[in-house]
Amino acid sequence: SMILSAINKFSFLFGYFVFYRTMNMKSHEDLEPFLKKISLFWAKEKIPSDEKITINIQVIGMGNTMMAGTLNVDKNSNALSVLKIIAAKNGKEVEGSDYYVSGIGGLKEKQHGPMSGWMYSVNGVAPNMAAIKYNLKDGDKVVWYYVNYE
Repeated sequence: SMILSAINKFSFLFGYFVFYRTMNMKSHEDLEPFLKKISLFWAKEKIPSDEKITINIQVIGMGNTMMAGTLNVDKNSNALSVLKIIAAKNGKEVEGSDYYVSGIGGLKEKQHGPMSGWMYSVNGVAPNMAAIKYNLKDGDKVVWYYVNYE
């Protein structure tokens, strides 16, 4: 199994590390790059989710594009996490909870009529679920848009 092979690799590396240490008792500086290599190797083995996907995102306020961009994000990203990333890049705040976005960049729900607020779509379709639950795929186009039924 994958876990077993990871453990075998780790014990081999660990053995090698002990051997390396006894061969080179010179200094700690000597060990640092080696330790870094081991930990990087180990991290790669353990987490296959360090794969990236490319997402296109646009945030549209009252008829104008507030922010837009192409993001290289983790494979397990969702429609909310990418909004937070683009907002942070633009120095804007996302308000609300994990399950409901009430404001983006100071533009809030109910500011322009009782029914006004934020919605999102992925590839032109508005999913009927919380953005945090919507897992994105490579190449997805996410649009957050402000609706206003005044």
